[in-house]
Amino acid sequence: MAADEPAPSPTSGATAVSSSLAAALLCPAVALLFGSLRH
Repeated sequence: MAADEPAPSPTSGATAVSSSLAAALLCPAVALLFGSLRH
């Protein structure tokens, strides 16, 4: 049960940074995809 919660470790920070980077890369990609679909 405790495994579901993010443990206060450096790995959790790395996952947070990687997730934020993935979101920063996915948002423009989705915007470009929808933009190309509208044309």
